Order: sequence, then C-alpha cells, then structure tokens
Amino acid sequence: MPPLLHQLWQSALAEEHALQQDLTDLRERVERRFETLLGNPTLVRDLFGFTRAHEPILVAPRFALVSRAPDVREVLEQDAVFSVTEVYAAKMESTTGDFVLGMSAETAQYERERTLMQDVLRPDDLDTIEQFVGETAEALVRQAEPTGEMDVVSGLSRVVPSRLVGHYFGTPGPDEPTLMRWMRAIFRDIFLNLANDPGTSAEGTAAGKELNTYLDALIAARKPQVVADPEAYDDFLSRLLKVQAAGPARLDDSTVRRILGGIIVGAVDTNSKAIAQAVDQLLDRPDQLQAAQAAAAAADPGLAAYIWEALRFNPQNPFLLRHCERDYTLAAGTPRARTIPAGSLVLVGTMSAMFDPEVVPDPDTFRLDRPVDVYLHFGDGPHMCFGRHIAGRLIPTVARALLRRPGLRRADGPDGKIRYDGAFPDAFRVRFEAAP
Repeated sequence: MPPLLHQLWQSALAEEHALQQDLTDLRERVERRFETLLGNPTLVRDLFGFTRAHEPILVAPRFALVSRAPDVREVLEQDAVFSVTEVYAAKMESTTGDFVLGMSAETAQYERERTLMQDVLRPDDLDTIEQFVGETAEALVRQAEPTGEMDVVSGLSRVVPSRLVGHYFGTPGPDEPTLMRWMRAIFRDIFLNLANDPGTSAEGTAAGKELNTYLDALIAARKPQVVADPEAYDDFLSRLLKVQAAGPARLDDSTVRRILGGIIVGAVDTNSKAIAQAVDQLLDRPDQLQAAQAAAAAADPGLAAYIWEALRFNPQNPFLLRHCERDYTLAAGTPRARTIPAGSLVLVGTMSAMFDPEVVPDPDTFRLDRPVDVYLHFGDGPHMCFGRHIAGRLIPTVARALLRRPGLRRADGPDGKIRYDGAFPDAFRVRFEAAP
C-alpha cells in the first residue's frame, strides 16, 4: 500500500481520537488530487482493496466511498438518490451546455433527448463505424512500419477517435489539433476538476466557447445543404437536422449543438485512454499478449475478451462520482449497511467492483471466461455511457491494428511506459518488426 494511504488508514484505525479529522481531510485530499488518482491504478487498487476488505461503505463527513460490487451497482441504479446533476451540470452549462449525462433521469428533458439520440444512432451504424475505424487504424500503423516504432497515443489511440468524430458525428473541427485541444480541456474541466482550479476552469470555458461557436456555424451551414439534398448527408449531425426539419418545435439549433457537444467531448480521450491502457496491460503479460496477437492476426472477434479483461486491471474510469440527495441506507439488511448522509460526494468504485471476490472469482488472475456483465467499463444504470456500443467496436478494433504487428514490445527506457498528462495518457512508444 502506498505510504500516504497506509499512514492515513493506520492512523484512523489505531487512534480513534484522530478518526474524525482524518476522515474530514479525506474528501479534501480526493478533490485536490483527483486527476492524479485517476492516472495511478496501483493507488486506486490499494485504496479500494483496503476499504473493500475493512470498510466496504466508508462514510466520512460530506464524503462516502463505495467498493463492493452489489453496492456500486445499487448506487449507480438509484439516480434519484445518487445524482449526477450536482456533480456535472454546472460545468456542462459553462462549456458544452446541458447534456443527458448531467441531467436527472427522472426529467422529461432527459427522456426526450436520450430517446432522440438513440433514434439517431442506428444499430447498423456499428459495422460501418468498425470498418472506418479499422481502416484508419491500419493506415496509421502502416505508416510506422518502415521504422518499426510509433507512439501509441499521438500516433494512433487519440487520432482514430478524433477522425471518427469528424466522419461519423460530422464535426471534424477546424483542424485535428484544435479538436483534440477542445476535447481534452472541456473533459478535464467537467469530469476531473473537483477542486475547481481556476486555470482549468478558464481553459475549459474558453474551449467550450470556441467549440460552440464552431458548432453554431457548422449547423447553420449544414441546414440548407440537408434540405436541398437529404440523401447526400447521413452523419449524426445531418440526421439531427433532418429530425429538426420534420418537426422544428421538437428540436431547435441550441439542442442540436448541446447534443453534439456533449457526445463528442466524451468520444476522444476516454477511448484513447482505454486503448493505450489495454495495450499496456497486455505488454505486461507475455502469454496473454501472444494469444491476443494470434487472435488479432486471425481477425478473431474473441480479441475483445482480451481487451476488456486487460482493461479491468487499469480501466479508463476506475470510479465514478455521484451526489447523495437524501439520507440513504446502502446495502440495507446486510452487516455492511451504512447510511450515507444527504450532501455527500460519493466515490463509486467501478474498478473495485470488478475485483470484488464475492462476485468475480479469482479476481487477480487474467481470465477470458468472465461474463460480460462483470465489466463496468462503461458504468451502469440510467447514466451508463451513451457511446458504449461505439466504444465496444472502436477500442478492440484500434488495438487489433497494433497487435497484428510481429514483435510488438515496449520501446526502450522510459518512453516504453505510458506518460500521463494528469489522467490522460499523453505518450507511449512501442516497437515492432520493421517492414520495407
């Protein structure tokens, strides 16, 4: 266990008079170091492993930490009690505007806009998306073949989702670097800036204004094109505009912009992180890497099982945040039941749930026979990730392009380890057999 956590917990357990102050400090520590915590899987596993064994529902002043799988799911399914609104809504309003991820699932607006998004995202799109992603990833890796070395993040995992945002959602940005900058700055402010760092907030707000100006102009330009030739445009933006044309009262321009902004902000860095961290975990396991490479070379759909299991050891979202709206007894009727007071920030350990030995047999072993519902990579409940079906195709497909290369290994020295920008993988170099 890392020294900081070991000291904190030993103090709390050994000196009862110090317990109240230590727990009061815990929320402040989590808020101040939240993004760093997200980039440190060992620290997260130690923290949740300790609480799962000793205090599965840890309740502190204005803060709670939930680590057992049944309790994690209970929190995520009880949206009226454990809400997202207090956590995300204000920051979304200052950047992309209202989005379903920051709305109560009990509201008519949530139901209306979630249904609209589901109608626009068609099931048969997934095959088209997978084909585009596969061809794009393959082309990027092929460019690196003469040297046999590439940066997984800047050369692949961040590029492919960005290009999908342009190709499928119809919002390529003025250029790729600008789009990437917007996505990271806005995502960081909404989801990672718990301490409300003013510099992070300013960058997120500025990026949101630039994004919204761009989207407003794009919507205005696309509307007459869609009306003039509806068959020529079939990306996500154009489909929203076709819905608008069929019934303007249901969908105004600001709603189109809010939906687009909310979706694409979560489409780049989270997928990039998942790809990089899954590959990183496989490189740590030579036997599993060899088997995954064989599956990739054979275009075996079973490759996905390697990716999801690898990602379990370092998921893109090791925990989620909720705000407790009223006093609520979690795990009622069990010996571990605890009442979480209204106003508490709740750290929901999705990674911890995937290591709960009560529901995940042999959790520390890499296994391919786990039921799909063990994995909480995309959350659970009414706010389960809207883009999970797209990500479910994108992540393994991008990884496949890299895993197909013989001799895949880390680059020498520190470059062969993931370097993080806060919670985001920012550089990660690998080598493979060069091709003429």
